[in-house]
This record gives sequence, C-alpha cells and structure tokens, in this order.
Amino acid sequence: MDNQEKDFLDDVDTYIKPKKQLSEQKLQHLQNIRVKALEKKKQMKEITEKANKLKELESLKEAKKIQKEQLAKKYDEMIENAKPKNRRSKTNSRRSKTRSKTKSRRS
Repeated sequence: MDNQEKDFLDDVDTYIKPKKQLSEQKLQHLQNIRVKALEKKKQMKEITEKANKLKELESLKEAKKIQKEQLAKKYDEMIENAKPKNRRSKTNSRRSKTRSKTKSRRS
C-alpha cells in the first residue's frame, strides 16, 4: 500500500458522522412512543402471568381429579375384596325367606 491509500483509509476510519439534532417535537414524540411501549409491555406481562396462573390451576385440578379417581379405584377394590364370596346377596336371601314362609303356610 502506498501512502495515499493509507491516508484515505485513515480518514475513512476516523470519520464519525455527526448526530442529528432532533427538534423538541421529535424528542417529545419519541418519549410518547416509549411510554406507550412500556405500558403495552406491562399489559402483556400481566396477561401472560394470568394465563400461567390459569394453567397452573388447571394442572392442579387435573392432578386432584386423578388422585380422586385412583382413591375411588382403591376403595372399590377394597370393597370388592372385603365381600365374602360364598354369601348370597341380600335379594337372594330375602327370596329364600319368603319361600320358606310360604311353604310353612301351605303345610
């Protein structure tokens, strides 16, 4: 590289574009946009938090429902296992009693 190219590259590297001077109206407009954006962000955050809470509540309700179903199954199994298998049901025993009464009356 020769000296002219170096000088040109140095000028390009060191050149910084001056910042635009914004008018008071533009600054105020930008500030209004920032305020609205922050409000919108706050609203979106609240909506997200509410949705997350609802999901959490639904999952807790679902877990409780599953627990109740399991408990009901265990209870049914316990009742089924506790029933003696040789005994007649109540309706059958009532029928046999009435049959015996009618037999005794006929005799």
